[in-house]
This record gives sequence, structure tokens and C-alpha cells, in this order.
Amino acid sequence: MKFEPHASQEAEKINRQAGMQHGMQLVTDQNHWSSMGIETGRDLALMILTQTYSDTYKEIHGIRPRRQFNSPEDAQEALEQLYAYFDEEAEREEISAEEEVHDEDLLPDLPSREGMGRRFTESRDGYDRLRNTVRRVLSESIDPRIQKRLDALLNDPKYADVFIKIRDPGGDRYDAYYSQDDGELITQPVFGRVAFRKTNSERPTGPCDGAWEVFYSRASKGWGSLLYEVALELAGPDGLVPDRFSVSADAKSVWDKYETRGDVKVVRLDVIKNSRSWETEGLPSPEQVTPDRPEDDCEQMSAVNYGGIDGWQDVSLSRKYVKQNTSVLDALQGAGRLIGWQA
Repeated sequence: MKFEPHASQEAEKINRQAGMQHGMQLVTDQNHWSSMGIETGRDLALMILTQTYSDTYKEIHGIRPRRQFNSPEDAQEALEQLYAYFDEEAEREEISAEEEVHDEDLLPDLPSREGMGRRFTESRDGYDRLRNTVRRVLSESIDPRIQKRLDALLNDPKYADVFIKIRDPGGDRYDAYYSQDDGELITQPVFGRVAFRKTNSERPTGPCDGAWEVFYSRASKGWGSLLYEVALELAGPDGLVPDRFSVSADAKSVWDKYETRGDVKVVRLDVIKNSRSWETEGLPSPEQVTPDRPEDDCEQMSAVNYGGIDGWQDVSLSRKYVKQNTSVLDALQGAGRLIGWQA
């Protein structure tokens, strides 16, 4: 996650992101926070997330939790689990309510149970607003796994001379790779390159809802994910998709993680019904999911390779992913370690 250096600055950021809509106005005096032992933006985020978890837990279970957290990441994960539990209970109540209505139609002389045990369903709108607020405040944060690699690049003396270069060779294509300060590709102390291009109906990929396709990736172990993040942010609202024909197991793990991240939007794509891949591989042509939306047709051979002709829709490689901020690009640019890109 990415936080401001001082608690007062983090408070100002939170006020901008969520305060106007939800009446939340945090004190922006650093002395105020220092008197409470809260010095940094990270400290403030941990306090807010911990209090939010405690309040939410009490509303759901009727008692305060004893649980404490060592980091904002831990608190956020616990809060997401609490929201997931709430969703499950609310859904169970809705199903139960439907069954009760059905029973009352069959047995009209029984007393109505309307309103009994409906605290989850009735509170759902409020919790949805709270959840959206928390996620919006954290939306500019960086996934912890990416943050760890970014911290190494920016703070470890071993990588002091490593930059990331964004190259635009034209033709709706970009390359992102580790370089020297002059933009030349390097292989030591770390190597990595990701290339991606715009999909369209003229290419074998299909239109893929206007996404950018990663068609080449190679990196030192553990260093590919940061370049993927750069590509994801550069793709912007168009979104990013994996290579449509073949993806390694290591690369697939990156896309699997995108599916679980709260800051990444997942968009389902359809299959190209008459793709040459099916004939080439001797496979039957799968049924389309949205035949009335040709714009989301996309080559799905990579997904079929992992999920089969009947299970390709369940594979992370079948979707496109959209990240709605440029937190990693901003961090790299702010540190003077990004070449070829301006906000």
C-alpha cells in the first residue's frame, strides 16, 4: 500500500477521497496525531482500518473484537473477510425471507414473521456504502506484493541504477523493461521485459472489448509482476489481457492474483465462435456467452489450454483486467526511476 509520509497528509488525502460524500473530516494538524502516537500516514491508516473493523464486527456480532493488527494490510484483509461473511449472511436471510413468503401463501392462518431476523438484509445498503468508502480510500494503494518489489527497486542499493523504460515503437504497441538511466535494456542485476499491443477485430485475437494484449513477457524470477503492473496501469480503462494463445504457468499466477484484488476490475470476455484455433487443435467450437455483443469476442486458446473446452470461462486468462489508478507509475516517476512516461 502507498501512504503519505505524515499522518496530517494522509488525513488530507482521506478527506479529499471520502470526506465530502460521507461527512468524514479528519483533523489535519500533525500535532494532534503525534499526541496520540500516530506519526505517519501508515499509522493513521492502521488506526482507521482497525476502528472500522471493530465497529463493523460489533454491528454484526453484538460485541467488540479483541483482535489487533500489526499493519494496514492485515486489517484490510480481515475487513474484507468480515464483509464477505456479511454478504453470505445477508444472502442467506434473503433466501429465507423468500421461503417464508412462500410458506405464508400456503398457510395464511400462521402469524407473519416479517421483520424477524432481518438485520443483515436491512443493513446491507449501509454496509455497502461503508465498504465502498474504505475501498475508495485505499484505491490509490499498491498491492502488498507489488509494493514489496517496488520498495526493493527504489530503496535497495543493489538496484540503485535500475530504471523502468516505457518505449513506444508505434503501431499501438508498448514495451516496458528494466533499463539503465539512458533507457538501454539491462540484464543485470535484474532483467525483465513486457510487450503489449492493442487488440482489434482485424487481428486473430479478436476485438477483446478494446483491451491491450500482453504478447511477450520474460523476467528474472520475481521481477515480472512489477512490469505487468506497469502495463496494467498504462492500459488504463481499456484493460489488459494475457497472450491469447499461450501463457506459462508462472505468468498465469500473475493473472490469478488480479482476479482477487479489490483495486482491479474484472471483465468477462466471450469466445470467438469460428476461431481457426478450434479447427487447428481439432476441438469443437464452444458456444458463445454473449452472441449479441461481438465487441467482446476474444481468442480464448490460452484459457482452453488450462480449463478445457468446457471450463475456459472459469480460468483467469479468459478475462480482461482494469486498474483505475496509476499508483505504481506515479511512485516510479516521483522517485525519478521512470523513463518515457509523463502523467
